[in-house]
Amino acid sequence: MKLCRVRTLGCGFPLAEDSEGAICEFVADADGALVIRFRRAVLTCADVQAVVSRVHRSGRPSYGRIHFDFSGVAELVGPWGVHFAVLARLAQTVPGRVQVSGLHGQPAALAWLFRRSPEVRALLENGPTTPQAGPVRPDPRRRVA
Repeated sequence: MKLCRVRTLGCGFPLAEDSEGAICEFVADADGALVIRFRRAVLTCADVQAVVSRVHRSGRPSYGRIHFDFSGVAELVGPWGVHFAVLARLAQTVPGRVQVSGLHGQPAALAWLFRRSPEVRALLENGPTTPQAGPVRPDPRRRVA
């Protein structure tokens, strides 16, 4: 699995260079936040875990905010709740705030599905409060009486 080619910023955190097939890119924005932009249209649980592991290996960065940008993601595959659980766990282990934005389509509908979780709501603060797409498609194998 190719996470990304990196070079180190002055603060010790990797900043991704353009790398074909990379899961994400790491960018330090002007506000001092670490922005992690997912680059794959289809994102697996293993992809999210690989990125979060990279953040942990960096020595717990001192950013005031870690921002995950899902605007390039069209679909989350795998056990749906795991994507958000991994990010919620990260939020509990780093000193800064962890936020998610750019959700649309199926990922936004899944965030809406897990909206009762206080951990997921904390990730989505200042984000969408309702899905920006239609409802999650029903399973065609399931019979409705």
